[in-house]
Amino acid sequence: MSTVQYQNEVDNIIEDQDETFWLQQDTGWKIDSLELAVWADEKIHEKEVQISEVEKVADDNIAALEAKIEKLKQWKEESTKKDKADITFFKEHLHIWHMKKIEEEKAENTELVAKGKKEKKLSKTIKLPYRDLTCKSQQPVILINGKEPSKAKEDKEFIDFVKRDNPEFIETKELVKWAEYKDSLQTKKVDGKLVYVNDCGETLDIITLKEQGEKYDWKIIKN
Repeated sequence: MSTVQYQNEVDNIIEDQDETFWLQQDTGWKIDSLELAVWADEKIHEKEVQISEVEKVADDNIAALEAKIEKLKQWKEESTKKDKADITFFKEHLHIWHMKKIEEEKAENTELVAKGKKEKKLSKTIKLPYRDLTCKSQQPVILINGKEPSKAKEDKEFIDFVKRDNPEFIETKELVKWAEYKDSLQTKKVDGKLVYVNDCGETLDIITLKEQGEKYDWKIIKN
């Protein structure tokens, strides 16, 4: 189904301005009888059915589009697979060549230093027509008790080690056990307001209880 076709189908399902639209413009309209409540319930059901139909049309078309997208992804993957493999091949050999060149230059510098001469600058960057080959020193990989630093922060052996020698670098977090603390409190009305009091009867001004009215909702009857 094309975009135009499913848009027409959606347009046939939905009327832009039904009687509900005009009721919404009437600020004096309200439900004041069981008959009107039943009528409103039927209108809600009709809207739910319409929504379900629209969602089905949309979901069917989304599924069709997703299938096309997946097909395109597969085509892209297959069509570029060979070229990507070739790029990896040439990249590896460029790096091997660059590495060998650096090693040769380092060996040459060792000889120059032995002769009391000045070292030559290493070819850390080699410019090619479409890219630069680079060689950079890397920082050592840090492992703490066999783990990355971010994961070792909670390692008990590491914590004990640092705590023994440098306790100032140990972080201590204080958290309130809210559920248990709440169970120890009571509520009562003070000057018309609902408040918490502790076991000594003291009002806890730091905690505010914001009272809410009744919540009205509906439960759909399943057939």
